Amino acid sequence: MAEGDHIVYPVIKQPEVSTFGTTSRGGKVLRDSNHYEHNFNRMSGDNKFWICINSRSKIKPFCPGRATNCGEMTISTRPHNHLSDLTSIKV
Repeated sequence: MAEGDHIVYPVIKQPEVSTFGTTSRGGKVLRDSNHYEHNFNRMSGDNKFWICINSRSKIKPFCPGRATNCGEMTISTRPHNHLSDLTSIKV
């Protein structure tokens, strides 16, 4: 990419169905329809709050991406500053 170019990353405004899984250490993982992965952060009532898996990375830049879900419906609340995990695997 040339200097000054920037990529616009999608932010989900409408609820969507996400998939759930576990990490190799047994933690909870949420993957949204854009293939961004989030680690479980906290729970308040029926709502679960998730943070991007790159939010605490020492290798990649900090990512502010967040998601909230109630049941199977998920809404992303903050945009990511990187390509989705599916895109980085294909590249």
